[in-house]
Amino acid sequence: MRRALLVAVLLLLTGCGGQAPQTAPTPEPSAPPSSPCPTLVLAFRGQGQSTRGFHGGGREAGQVAERLGARVVGVRFPSSADSSYDADVAAGVRMASRLIRSACGRVVLVGYSQGAEVAHRVVLAHPRRVALAVLMGDPLRDPADQVHTLALGTGPLSGRGNGGPYARFPAGVRPRVLEVCAPGDDVCNAPPTGRLGPPSATHRTAYQGDGAVRRIVGAAS
Repeated sequence: MRRALLVAVLLLLTGCGGQAPQTAPTPEPSAPPSSPCPTLVLAFRGQGQSTRGFHGGGREAGQVAERLGARVVGVRFPSSADSSYDADVAAGVRMASRLIRSACGRVVLVGYSQGAEVAHRVVLAHPRRVALAVLMGDPLRDPADQVHTLALGTGPLSGRGNGGPYARFPAGVRPRVLEVCAPGDDVCNAPPTGRLGPPSATHRTAYQGDGAVRRIVGAAS
């Protein structure tokens, strides 16, 4: 009897009592440290501007974008005076949305004129994915929206975007939006009656010079 009891005890101690011995779980191999994620900067050109040079984002947006990050991609949405303005804007939003979904982090948006409207709408569609938005000559600029504003030149910004009222930015993203507008730009600073005729010379030239670029980049940094 004593011998049978001793055998049973030995079987339990050696793990041969009908159950597999309990072993500690093998730890999962630690994941390798993630590689740095460069900030993606998307540049949006104005209507009819060429995609040649400036990363495909037009002069105004491209030259600001390249000073805000090393990885600049021009969003080459269709943009022509002969096509539908609204359809081109919608195409730009779709293209940018695909790029944002594939990015590894938050993105920076830089847009001029029609490109600023595209970027404006992209911010509204993806507010949590936007680290910074710089909108130059934005047709949707709303002076009542509580975002950062940089006036280039002299005179008051007493008007609003010629595109009319649009949805305001969510509160959480407003501190990351910079509206840049020259007082003589009748696209972002149109009178209450709206702009008549083609955009002003100020709209076409105010955001191009080195001085303007330095001021914009300084305000955005």
